[in-house]
Amino acid sequence: MKSVCFIGRGGQGIVFSAEVLARAAFLEGKYVAQLQSYGAEVRGGSVMAYAVIDEKPIDNPFIEDFDLIVLLSHPEEWMYIVSKGKHVISDEPVGIGMAFPFSRLSRNQNLKENSLALGLVSALGYASLDSIEKALPKGKDFEENMRAVRIGFEEAKKLYKSSFQGI
Repeated sequence: MKSVCFIGRGGQGIVFSAEVLARAAFLEGKYVAQLQSYGAEVRGGSVMAYAVIDEKPIDNPFIEDFDLIVLLSHPEEWMYIVSKGKHVISDEPVGIGMAFPFSRLSRNQNLKENSLALGLVSALGYASLDSIEKALPKGKDFEENMRAVRIGFEEAKKLYKSSFQGI
């Protein structure tokens, strides 16, 4: 079983990322569960969403120790989960995990951080780039999202090469 948790603030596309990842893994023939937790606030409130992926049916999708945690911001209320993550990737690791330049890429190339995160998790083997592309909604933002996914994928391949073998 593999698990990926996205953590951030409302408006960052945290739930969107987990949903696309789950859909992509499902398209690959995997069993998936996708859950999310957030407060009453829409924008700015803390959000956690995750996908559990397996080759066999998932008995219990409620977990708190994830293979990979992707932090797009650092809401204090989720830090107890971050401390249990096997691998943590964040814009500014602040003593935990590894760094990924979400903010810099977003700012310099006008990309959505959540789509960069999808490219990152694809590069780490949670779903193929092709499956992510098929799972992305085909609306007006599709090309923009896919561009960010590809850049996130390439950046992760450059940064991590073999750092995450076996995740």
